[in-house]
Amino acid sequence: LGLLGDVEAYHVYVVLTSSVCLLFVHLFTQKAFGHSAALFAGLALSLYPFYFAESHFDIKNIVQANFFTVSLLSFYFWVRNKFSVHWFALFIVASFLALGTKWNIAFLPFISLPWFFVVMLKKEVRVAATWPKVILYGLLALIVPFVLLIIFWPFLWTDTIPRLVSTFRFYAGL
Repeated sequence: LGLLGDVEAYHVYVVLTSSVCLLFVHLFTQKAFGHSAALFAGLALSLYPFYFAESHFDIKNIVQANFFTVSLLSFYFWVRNKFSVHWFALFIVASFLALGTKWNIAFLPFISLPWFFVVMLKKEVRVAATWPKVILYGLLALIVPFVLLIIFWPFLWTDTIPRLVSTFRFYAGL
């Protein structure tokens, strides 16, 4: 838009994603522990020296951490709000943005699925979700971020499967 120089505009993006992450940390902590704890959690994260520094100059890792956090917390809110479509959509978008930034989002299931199955043992959650519904949401959570990645990454527009496999092999170190 010509309002800022290239470098400054990119820094705004990193600071903006960090702000969104801090908002989600605040919302999560407020719901779980109250207003005072939420304020302290937001301040503690934003003023933590490593996070503060990285949120002002790192072009990839902090953005990935921010999207990863938003994905994880929107997954939490999706389950806690009785499988709300809005929270699931936010989870999908944040997962796609994390996948488009760096492939570390592949570790999200190792955190979210054990928690999910423990929560599913509780009756109020089990009543809200039938297993076919959970399986459908799971398939959507696996497929949609990759479809969005293919749609928004011109590199994958031709020879999609071989290039996706080659990208996966690159990140897997094969």
